[in-house]
Amino acid sequence: MTVVCWDGKYLAVDSRRTKDKSTVSDDSNKIDLGFRGVKFEGSYIRAVARAGNVKTTRVLREVLKETPGVFTQGSFDARGLKKGSMLVVTRKAAWHVTTDGKGVVETKKIPKDEPYAIGSGGRVGMFLMKAFNLSAPMAVASVTMQLDCCGGPVKYVKCRGIVPGARPVLQSKNYDNYESLRKDVMVRMRKKVNAALDEFQDS
Repeated sequence: MTVVCWDGKYLAVDSRRTKDKSTVSDDSNKIDLGFRGVKFEGSYIRAVARAGNVKTTRVLREVLKETPGVFTQGSFDARGLKKGSMLVVTRKAAWHVTTDGKGVVETKKIPKDEPYAIGSGGRVGMFLMKAFNLSAPMAVASVTMQLDCCGGPVKYVKCRGIVPGARPVLQSKNYDNYESLRKDVMVRMRKKVNAALDEFQDS
C-alpha cells in the first residue's frame, strides 16, 4: 500500500511496504532517481514514484529506462502484469502511467502545478493538498498518521526550482507526532500569508 503525492514542486511518498495486509518494511524506497539522460515525451526525467504491484512497477520502471516512448505510442504489451502505476516527473511536466491488470496501459498528462496523488492513500492525499494547501511531503505525513496501510518516514525530492543540470536529491523526514507536523504546516501557512500581503502592498 502506498501514497504518492505531487504538488507541482515536490514529489513525496511513504516508506511502508506491505504484503497481504502485513507490514514488510517501513524503509522502502518508492522514488527512483536513476533516469539520468532519459527523456519522456521530449523532456528529461527527474524522478519517478511507484505504486501498486511491486513486480509490475519494476517492469514499468525498466521499460521506461530502455524504451520510454512505448507508453505514449500505445505499443507496450502489458498482458500478464497486475495493477500498477507510476508518477513520472520531467523537467517540463508530470505524467501518470497506469496498467489496469487487463493488458491496458494508459498515460495521462497532469495539468501544470495541479496537486495529484496516487496509491491507496492517494484520495486522502489529494484532498489534503487541495483543501488545505499542504505540500506533498506534509500531505503524505498526514496520510501515514491516518491510514495503517501507509507509514514510515516521508521520502521526497524537489523537482522544480533547482539549478539547471543539477540532480534532484532524495530527502527523508520522520514525523513522530501531530505536533511536529503541525509546526511545519504553520510555517508554510505563515509564508503563504506573508507572500500574499507583500503582493497586496505592492499592487
